[in-house]
Amino acid sequence: MRIGRSPSGNPSAGLSPRAAIVLGAAVLAVPPAVGSLVFADLHASSARTVGVIRERLDPAATAARHLGTLVNGQAASQRGYLLTGDPRYLAELNAGTADAAETFAELNGRATSVPGLHLDLARLEHELATWLSGLDPAGAPAAYAGPDRVSAAAVHASDPHRLLATTGHMTERLIEEQQSLQSATSSEHRSMLLVVTLLTAVLLTAVALLFVLGSRRFVTPLTALERRVQEAARGDAGGGSHAHAGWFGGVFAEVEQVHTRMKELRWDARRHREALVQHGEAALGVFEFLVSHTGPGPGVDAAGHLVAAEGLVAGDFWDILPLPGGATGLVQGDVSGHGVQAGLLGAAAKARASSALRLGHGPRVAVESAWGAVAAEDERFVTLAVVVVDPAAGTVEWVNAGHEPPVLRRADGTVEHLGSTGPLVGAVVDPADRPWHSARTPLGAGDLLVLATDGLTEARSPRGEEFGADRVARVLREPAAGDPASAITGLYLAVDRHGIDWQRDDVTVLAARLTP
Repeated sequence: MRIGRSPSGNPSAGLSPRAAIVLGAAVLAVPPAVGSLVFADLHASSARTVGVIRERLDPAATAARHLGTLVNGQAASQRGYLLTGDPRYLAELNAGTADAAETFAELNGRATSVPGLHLDLARLEHELATWLSGLDPAGAPAAYAGPDRVSAAAVHASDPHRLLATTGHMTERLIEEQQSLQSATSSEHRSMLLVVTLLTAVLLTAVALLFVLGSRRFVTPLTALERRVQEAARGDAGGGSHAHAGWFGGVFAEVEQVHTRMKELRWDARRHREALVQHGEAALGVFEFLVSHTGPGPGVDAAGHLVAAEGLVAGDFWDILPLPGGATGLVQGDVSGHGVQAGLLGAAAKARASSALRLGHGPRVAVESAWGAVAAEDERFVTLAVVVVDPAAGTVEWVNAGHEPPVLRRADGTVEHLGSTGPLVGAVVDPADRPWHSARTPLGAGDLLVLATDGLTEARSPRGEEFGADRVARVLREPAAGDPASAITGLYLAVDRHGIDWQRDDVTVLAARLTP
């Protein structure tokens, strides 16, 4: 089946399904990818700006303020010495000049890499060097660290006012730079929020467009296709042809062909049914008798099913009937061969066995009665299993006359087989010798009894592998096989998956359990 071509065989209009999927994936993938790159770039830039503020400008501003404090202190010490002549002020000047040099080195190390501050740093360095040179005429001012270097003459000659002004200006420039970078960071944050908002809007729009496109290209055609398939399954005409050009045009064409074929099959089936009614009423009646049953007695749930190998009439038969005293009788037989002659013999054997049970006789008498139907048959025989389920006593009594052993799956999952209790039913066996005897076993809540003909257990796959009793037991252990109808369905599905040839032999399954 090809999708993407119109019923006429020409390429369908629009994109192919694969191209549409690629386009949809691109629509959903490209905006997040682009948005992620932009967001990552903005985030990295914001992180760098914040790093400059935290690692450079904040420490530099702190150092500039500290330097201003030191210079102010030095100016006060200088004035104190000029006014009092106290030599302690000279000691304070010696200690403060070393701190000022170290503080400027910290400031210069933090702010030298910030663009726009080079001139201010150079001016501050020059003023600081000039002031220190005035305090220490004999030494290098930037490296000043020696004690007792400030002389009385230097105190009178040095003027700190230009240095104080330059230090204040430097502090202001650092604060301005901080504010500028903080403003840039806020702008970057707003840009990131805008990117996220736009990306969300784009994605929502893309999802909405893809939803609309998917509804038009997929949901609507699939809904129409589902409706057409339902019409075909019901056998409705459906208002004529439903041509659909587009991606699903080929599918609609296939459905139209299936619909037409199903109508033809229904017409053929109706004609065959009419022919069967007109010319095969006897065969239809035999089949209906082979599978007819009254139903179980009280306290028992039972079901059965037969699939004939040829046409309707089979050599298998089964019955479920209520017995006197509240028990339930189960009858299953398999006549050698299949077809009309085997079906007629099976109908006679079933009638005799079921009648004996209805009269209140046990399973052994029922088998002996069935022998009367085949006594005159030299080339045919019947395998027969007759079971009486007594819910009041909680027992199963059975006679297995050469039949496939019935399976009793206990509630705990163990499996037992109700073995043979006598030979098959045929002309070579004489009932006067009492060849058949009955056996009895308990039947409790949750136990499941299954009778099957050898058409099930001996069914072979195309490789020649038998379905076998082990697979039957495996199916019956599954939780889905809890009730008779479900167990029968499970066995038929399992044997079909096994790949058997359904025309090789009749397949009949009968199951029962006590009502929960």
